[in-house]
Amino acid sequence: MIKFRNPGSNIDTQVQIMGVLDDAFYGKVFDLSDFARATTDNNLMTAYGYTGESARSLSNVTDESRNSTKMNVKMYAEVFRMLGWISSYNETASYPIVITELGHYVANSVDPDALYRECLLGINSPQEIMAGVRYGEQVRFFLCALQTMRDLNGIMYKHEFCMGPMSVSDTDPISLANMQQKLVDIRGSYANYEAEWKRFCANQGMKTTSVDNQTRFPVGALHGCGWVEKVRSADIYPPRSLQCLKLTDAGRETLAQYSTYKDLRLDEFKKQSQSVQDSLIRIGFYSMLQRAGYDISPLAEQMREDRGNAEDVLQGKELLFSPYQTIRLSRVNKALRIDEPRYEELSEENAIEATEREIAEVTELKLTDEITPVRANASSLTAKVIERIVSKADKGIENEQIVFELCEEERSSNQDSFYPLVGSLFEILGYACVVSRQGDNGARWDAIITSPLPAIPIEIKSPGEEERISIKAVKQALENKIILLSRKTYNTTEEATSLVVGYKCPNKRAEVSSLISAIYEAYGYKIGVISLDVLLTLVVAKVLDGKSVSIIRLDEIKGFADVEAQQRS
Repeated sequence: MIKFRNPGSNIDTQVQIMGVLDDAFYGKVFDLSDFARATTDNNLMTAYGYTGESARSLSNVTDESRNSTKMNVKMYAEVFRMLGWISSYNETASYPIVITELGHYVANSVDPDALYRECLLGINSPQEIMAGVRYGEQVRFFLCALQTMRDLNGIMYKHEFCMGPMSVSDTDPISLANMQQKLVDIRGSYANYEAEWKRFCANQGMKTTSVDNQTRFPVGALHGCGWVEKVRSADIYPPRSLQCLKLTDAGRETLAQYSTYKDLRLDEFKKQSQSVQDSLIRIGFYSMLQRAGYDISPLAEQMREDRGNAEDVLQGKELLFSPYQTIRLSRVNKALRIDEPRYEELSEENAIEATEREIAEVTELKLTDEITPVRANASSLTAKVIERIVSKADKGIENEQIVFELCEEERSSNQDSFYPLVGSLFEILGYACVVSRQGDNGARWDAIITSPLPAIPIEIKSPGEEERISIKAVKQALENKIILLSRKTYNTTEEATSLVVGYKCPNKRAEVSSLISAIYEAYGYKIGVISLDVLLTLVVAKVLDGKSVSIIRLDEIKGFADVEAQQRS
């Protein structure tokens, strides 16, 4: 199965990041640390909700696999490499990297959408530029996906991309037909789909959530280009209603247009003479620019000569071939007559090194698939919260956007509405949560989780009180714990956490984290901090996807809670 990294599915953000890289490094050699510095300095990369220097410092950990910023830019780099925007500087190693001419055009385009679409259609496998990746499939994914959607009544569920176009060689008509028939055979029963999906993921040696993450980039790209629209349908896998992708007129027109082109792949390209290869590189690159609206009339004579030279391959057709997405950088630059040496290596004094800083302690909450989705069977307020989530999902809004919109809707909330909301969110997650009445001086805490045991006191800060959780709130959470243990109002343990829930996490996380560590060292008490977006991420995942956070893990939160990255919907 072809794998797509998922740094983020927003096309505008990808282009923005490319623009920042181009401004900083066009014509230069750079690495992932440089990439991270450029993007975080321009507030285009986050770590635990922070940008800029804070994002880098929060991510600077010894274990590189837990370095949030570096891992995120690495995913962006792999996507940009697949799009042909960057390429390895040396043929023997993936890094350092340079910006290609294609990436330079994307970064400087007044309207990059058309060129972005060309880059999506240019993605094909196998490629020389990702020689370290071994896919058995020979496929031009996005064109194959559009074709498969058309042949399956114009609608597909996202996991069908994994079991279909991401796992087929579209150069073989028989394999392509068998793939489509297999998807048809699965349809008609959610139970059939569920069994086949689990079997497919097991054969990949991957968790279902990890395979699901492979769909985020292609789904975001298809939707962002206007080739598909999101709809809910119970017709594919009844009786379950799922958010599906429906082929639009724009998607059908794109498929009809590009299906008439000469689809040149790596194997056929390599069989040509060097002279014909040079012509194909120039035709492929400049044709992409022309279809994206660039004026290539000054190259008319060169293009006529190249088309004549490559006529045996083209056979009178337009060419679908993106050289920067298929073959090595040096070979493309030579054919485009870009002089070498082309790239300036960064001097040692300008090389960016990571700065070791104190980081905030984070507890990652893992989501499981062990429960059924929630709808509405609790208190009236809880039912209203569920209704708000479901109504947004029914409009085709993605989970992350739902969380964002709900947070925005609560931006001006005060105690009278925010405190009960927090209690309802914990109720949806399966906890008995009692919110204290305003003015009740006998209840030291703002809310308390009473079941399942042990009890967990909660200090709540509404955005009307403070937009970001303060050090004072952490101190109050400590007082809550001490009072609960002394009064013994509810059964708890010294090991159970005491929570702070607020609208946003503090700006100076390291200071708050230091206080939480000091409290633990002095008293042995855990203090956990949960921002509204994290709490809503858990709730939306449960309501819409039937996922739940481990009760034990919630009880053990120390520091800032976050949802494990690959588990986010």
